[in-house]
Amino acid sequence: MNTIKATVTEIQNFERISFLELKTQINTLALVALEIDERVKVGTVVTLLVKATNVALAKKRVEDISLSNQLECLIKEIQIGTLLSSVTLHVEENILESIITTKSLHKLDLHVNDKAVALIKASDLSIASIE
Repeated sequence: MNTIKATVTEIQNFERISFLELKTQINTLALVALEIDERVKVGTVVTLLVKATNVALAKKRVEDISLSNQLECLIKEIQIGTLLSSVTLHVEENILESIITTKSLHKLDLHVNDKAVALIKASDLSIASIE
């Protein structure tokens, strides 16, 4: 599992659904969740969690897309498998893993030390812990 530290900057609630805006050192992230912990307030530092299979990759930022989170990163390592490949990414102070199909890896022509963009849906992020 991948983790990212961020500070809550905005919370919107409607019924049981919450929309959070969070700030890392550089990026602004969005998170949609059901029933967040009552200790989570604006200014709270949290550790976010995202599965490696929920981190998509692009060569550059994508305009006109419904994905809320686009994180510029540097590819540090690639492990190529028959069907799936693991791509290790350096994002700010975080190391993230993206598991994508090997076909996509080749189609994007990704290599170690390439810049890329990690794409994460707001609903794929969750709060792992509260600082």
